[in-house]
Amino acid sequence: MTSLEGHYFDGLRPVSVPAGLDFSSEEATLTAGTALERFTVSHLKVSPRIGSTDRFISLPNGGQFACADNAFLDSLPQESRSEGPVAWLEERWYVALASIVIVFSTLLAGYFYGLPALAERIVAHIPIQAEQSLGNQTLSWFDQNKWLKPTAIDSITRTTIRDGFEGLCKDLPSRDCYRLEFRSSQVLGPNAMALPGGIVVITDEMLKVAVSREEVLAVLAHEIGHVELRHTLRGILQNSVVGAAAALVTSDAATLSAAVVGLPMLLARTKYSREFETAADEYAFKLLRQKGYSPTAFAAIMERLAKGKEAKQAGLFAYVSSHPMTKERAERAREAATHDLEADVAKLLQGDQVLMRREINKVFSLANIYTGEGKDDKAIHLYEKALEVNASNIPMQMELASLLAKHGRMSEAVNKAHLVHELAEDGDLIHKAETLLKNAGYLENPPVPVHEVDRNVEIELIPHGDVNTRILVSLREKLEERMKISFTISPKSMEIGRPDRSYKEVVARDYIESLKKKLGDEKFSSIVSELGFRMDGLNTYENRLKFIHELFDHSGPEGQKAREIFDAKLKEAESMTQYDDARLLREIGTAFPLTQGSNLKGYLAVSSEDIYEGESRFRFGAALPGYGVMSLHRFSGEFNKEDQNRPKLVNRALKQALSSANFILGIPRCTNPNCARAYPSTLQELDQKPDTLCPLCEERLLAYRRALADQNK
Repeated sequence: MTSLEGHYFDGLRPVSVPAGLDFSSEEATLTAGTALERFTVSHLKVSPRIGSTDRFISLPNGGQFACADNAFLDSLPQESRSEGPVAWLEERWYVALASIVIVFSTLLAGYFYGLPALAERIVAHIPIQAEQSLGNQTLSWFDQNKWLKPTAIDSITRTTIRDGFEGLCKDLPSRDCYRLEFRSSQVLGPNAMALPGGIVVITDEMLKVAVSREEVLAVLAHEIGHVELRHTLRGILQNSVVGAAAALVTSDAATLSAAVVGLPMLLARTKYSREFETAADEYAFKLLRQKGYSPTAFAAIMERLAKGKEAKQAGLFAYVSSHPMTKERAERAREAATHDLEADVAKLLQGDQVLMRREINKVFSLANIYTGEGKDDKAIHLYEKALEVNASNIPMQMELASLLAKHGRMSEAVNKAHLVHELAEDGDLIHKAETLLKNAGYLENPPVPVHEVDRNVEIELIPHGDVNTRILVSLREKLEERMKISFTISPKSMEIGRPDRSYKEVVARDYIESLKKKLGDEKFSSIVSELGFRMDGLNTYENRLKFIHELFDHSGPEGQKAREIFDAKLKEAESMTQYDDARLLREIGTAFPLTQGSNLKGYLAVSSEDIYEGESRFRFGAALPGYGVMSLHRFSGEFNKEDQNRPKLVNRALKQALSSANFILGIPRCTNPNCARAYPSTLQELDQKPDTLCPLCEERLLAYRRALADQNK
């Protein structure tokens, strides 16, 4: 009798138990624990010899007995011959190693070339509509597992971005499949991702990183590129095929399940390939150009993401992790933007000046790019060409002056700097011009105008906010010239403090008033009641806004369109704040008390901020005996979307200051439309007024001075 020691596999479980197999002449007895089975020897099959590894005896019951190789096994029935060419190969390690290299190379080629090609061909036959169920399931998984949480972004911002997103998708073949979802996620951080079926998710954290709507749309255009090029599904198929193959090889059901169930995690952790990223970028750049946007916005937010601490905190799941090569992609975006801009500018330079003036910002933008890249000759050429048709662009005049000075063209540089110094409203521009002129030896202190003024009457100008000192100096000189009394500038400025209201409140109130005027009080009141509101409840911004949106929701498609217009105005007003002039006057009175018998008769605060009174939309100024406040805000070129023009701003300020200063002295309002003190309700009316006092106001001012002189005798 021959006995073999080994392990028994029952064919039902992937584990073995110690066992023995005893042979008689025609029978084999298996002993495995307490089990005992007998088999006819002729029904056994022994596996081929592979080197010195264990050999397996297949049993009639479906099990296997594994034991060390020995000569006795060769006397039993065999599965196949183990000698000959196969055994020869198995005994030579270098042949086996070469075989492994060949097999491994074949697998790699299949993974990197065959698998992507197969995935691409499969995806081409799957309509994007068929992906939507998969996308919805994936989004639900993210929501249910708290990877994504409800957005905290306000409805106005969401509407603005959604409108832009829909504009990007408008002409795409799959436009009806797209859906933009806003979510908050500390796990994913600043991120955006394209899910199967056209669902694009953008996080609140990404919106906080973006500084403009254009940057957000640039990111979304990139995700649209992934959708249109089917990158998400192709990536899923490639990764899932690998997982499924591993499951089949290992016979592990858990691995196979993970290939399907783990799809959301797979999406979150997947890094798009260089090929996918480049293709999506190129698609985005083309789409942005078609819609009138520049790829520069994409470059700006990519660079900010790469540097931002939020992305680092999100770690593995951050946008910069799932979308690699951020710096390289930003550079590529800038190159694409510059290339587009160069083509546009070349056409403008060859066309007529009317068209060039209409799109002059493109020329200035390209000049700025060349300046940043150190291509000074090209930049100077473009600045000069652009300023030929838009000479009033003061910031660009300063850019050209700096470049001309850098290259020794001092005469031209000084000419430009003088222009900037004369017209600039911005303090930084004035300082740059002064520095250039001083370094060139061309800046002389202008003579101080000497006016005969009554030193017994003085009004002190107080800076409030970011007021340019040169504007105050010019204003003081002109006031002394017109009023013949003393004006000084206080060395002490007023703290700007917190604003009293947002201009959004004005937009909402104006809309309510326009509805009342259009519908009439009775019909308007009826609508208010129908929507569940009360007339006396519409006295706060929050209630007004709720009512307006409720009205839009009940007005069908027309209401939706009206809402878009209203929300756009509200968004524009979001950054506009105002200060209550009555509060400012009280604070001036507290901080700057007047002394009886002093020559100082009053204070006039000159503010860079927008002011208002009560329910008014805005005020140019307000005054009462002893104190006044006026605003430069609505006089500036920036507010009126005009080029900078300091003399024009000072002239507007002079007209308001003449009115406020006379009120400070107790002189009543003038009713002459040809007087600087006539009441203007608009900037246009203010511009139409003269910058001098009418004879009656001059007579009243003179009478005030004489009465004061008599008191001092």
